[in-house]
Amino acid sequence: QIVNMDTNEVVLHLDRQISTLFISKTITKVGWRLRLGLSKDFTKWMYDYIMTHQAPPRNPHRIGLDKLYRMSHATAQELTTDQMRDFRARVRGCMKVLMSEGVVESYEVQRNILSLVRT
Repeated sequence: QIVNMDTNEVVLHLDRQISTLFISKTITKVGWRLRLGLSKDFTKWMYDYIMTHQAPPRNPHRIGLDKLYRMSHATAQELTTDQMRDFRARVRGCMKVLMSEGVVESYEVQRNILSLVRT
């Protein structure tokens, strides 16, 4: 029985060895309500990406926009100058949304590199 009918809670029983996987700091905690409330697929993808990386103020996460594009679009294609400009604007818009939602504390796009600090 997974749902406790008296309390309407989901109860999951795990083997002791498997349960140790869930006490590590490497587990990604996804706020599903927040994620589902994001309107654009790319913003949802970026949310998932950011939540799988540690990015404290003393060690911001950095990634090249070309690599981010290839990962998010599942392609090895190189970006044209126009595509890079459009993608840079898309990333900035996405980061503004994620800042307003409290996911990102700060970010910067400089020389086609995204640097970010998670909250």
